[in-house]
Amino acid sequence: KSVILSAIVMAIITIVIGVLSGFLDSSFDSRAKSRFSTFSCKLHFATSMHLAANAAGWHRITERIHSMRFYMKQKVWSFTDKFTIKDQEERDRWFVQGEIFSVGKRLHILDANGVECALLRQKIWSFMPRYLIEIGGMEVGQVVRDFTFFKPHYHVEGMPWELEGDFFAHDYRLLENGRLIMQMSKQWFTWGDSYQLDIEDGVDELSCLCVALAVDCAMESDNHSN
Repeated sequence: KSVILSAIVMAIITIVIGVLSGFLDSSFDSRAKSRFSTFSCKLHFATSMHLAANAAGWHRITERIHSMRFYMKQKVWSFTDKFTIKDQEERDRWFVQGEIFSVGKRLHILDANGVECALLRQKIWSFMPRYLIEIGGMEVGQVVRDFTFFKPHYHVEGMPWELEGDFFAHDYRLLENGRLIMQMSKQWFTWGDSYQLDIEDGVDELSCLCVALAVDCAMESDNHSN
């Protein structure tokens, strides 16, 4: 709507400037005509830039529409870590089950049929938090938190992925060679940890889910330490 409105405004401005130009040709001297011509050029330029900016914003919105949205919700009253991941239609997509007696975190990721598809396990003897991703019984990557002072930052060994967090550690951006492939937002005022994940089409959602779970585990470890 904003793009259409800007286009209409630009058309009206063009018509008004054309009428005024014809009036000035017969009524004013050359200095007034020059000033009006400069003003009309600036007005045209500003309106064109606004129209282009709106078009670019519309393009970005269209790109976001083509992403997959998931909701990751932790079960509150449980002896182990339990998550349910639903799609944007509120259908169960994945289940996450932790282990009670384990050294370090071990999270099993199951599909909607209860079949285990991935395992996320914490590496104990590590200077910085490190979580290993296993899919199909094979290790495909390690999520490692980098040493930073203000904003949290992670990288994924074995994949060209890096994760950038904000100052409050509530919003994260997963990048692949500089390209945004997932946005992760922690929801406020909820029972248990709850996240919204927006994953770009064509990206492996299971690997992205493992990265999101690793970040949640690292934040939980920080909270317990504090």
